[in-house]
Amino acid sequence: TERTGLLLTVVLTLARALSVWQGLDYSWQHRVGGFETPHRLGSWQSRLDQGRRLLNATFTPGVNGDFAFPATRLATVNASWVTSTVVAVFEDRISNASVPVAQTQVKQHIDNSAGFFTFINGFDLSMECNKSCSICNSNGDWITAFNMTLVASTQTADGMLDLTLERGWTPSQGGGKPLSTCMSYRLQLDVVLVRNSLVAQTASTHLQGSLFTPIPSETIMAQLPPAAKQGLPVIYNFGWRLEGKQPNQGRYLERFNFSVTPCSYPTDNSCNYTVFAGLQSPEVTTYPTTTLTSMLTAVLWLPASTDLRDIGLVNGTVCKSDPTVFLNCHDQGLPEQLADSISWS
Repeated sequence: TERTGLLLTVVLTLARALSVWQGLDYSWQHRVGGFETPHRLGSWQSRLDQGRRLLNATFTPGVNGDFAFPATRLATVNASWVTSTVVAVFEDRISNASVPVAQTQVKQHIDNSAGFFTFINGFDLSMECNKSCSICNSNGDWITAFNMTLVASTQTADGMLDLTLERGWTPSQGGGKPLSTCMSYRLQLDVVLVRNSLVAQTASTHLQGSLFTPIPSETIMAQLPPAAKQGLPVIYNFGWRLEGKQPNQGRYLERFNFSVTPCSYPTDNSCNYTVFAGLQSPEVTTYPTTTLTSMLTAVLWLPASTDLRDIGLVNGTVCKSDPTVFLNCHDQGLPEQLADSISWS
C-alpha cells in the first residue's frame, strides 16, 4: 500500500561547521556458547544534533537482550548549506495470504523549489507494534526489503522522500515468535540541500552478496573539476532486499553496514572512495539468503579554502540485559540503555 504520512519541514541556514552523515555500521556483539545472536530490527537511529555536536544512536533488538557499539561515519565542513527535517508517520498491516507480508511505500514531498541537490544527513526510524491489532509481539520487524531515497528536484517540482518498507515472517515462523499484525512507524529524516553546481559526480551502486559473506563493497573513481581541491562523498539512497529459496523471506539479522569512506586523491582532480552496502547474519542459525543492496552516492567538490575534516567512525553504546541469553550489562561494564548520545571533537 502507498501511504502519505504527516509532513513537517524545518529549514535552517548554517554559516558554521556542518556535521555531515556518511553512513552507519551497526552490529550486535553478544555471543552464546561462541555463537552470534541475530535479532529482528527494532528502532534504529543515526542522527546528528548540529547545535550540540552530538551523535544520537539507537539500536534495539526484537525481544532478547544484546549489546552493540553502533558506529556512524562523520565529516565536518565549513559551509553555509540549507538543512531540512522531514517527518513521516505511517502504519502497516500484515496480509492474510499464505505467505504473510506487509508492504508499505511512503512518498513525502520536500520543500525544494530552488531545485537543489539533496542528500541524507541522518535519520531516526522508531517502530512499535499496535496493540489494538490481533497479534503484538515485540517492537521489531523481520524486514525483507527497505529502500530510502531522496528523489532529485526538477525546475517544476519539489524533491521527494521515497521510502519502501516490507516485512514478513521467517521460514521457521520466527522460531516460535509470532508475527505482529500491525506496526506503527515514525521517521525523522535530516536532509542537506546544496547547489547542483557543487556535485562533481554521482554514482549508482548495486551489489549482490550473502548474509554469510563479508560486506560487499565497490570503489568509485570520481573526477573533480579543475577548481576543486577536495571532495566530500555523501549518500542520497540506501536499501536492501532479501531473497531466499523459502517463501517466507524474513531473517534475523546481525549487522547493517551502509557507508562511504572519505576521498583518497590518486591525482589532483580525482577522488576515490569506497561504498559499503550489506547485511550479515550467522550461517549456523540462518537460512541461506542472497542480499541485494543498493546505494546512490555523490561527491561534492570543495575549494581549498573550505575547511573539510574527516571525523571518522563515532561509536555509541547500547545494551539490554537478558538472563535467557546469559547477558548482564552491568557485568559487562556497560550501561543499561538502547539509545546513546555521543559528542566528538
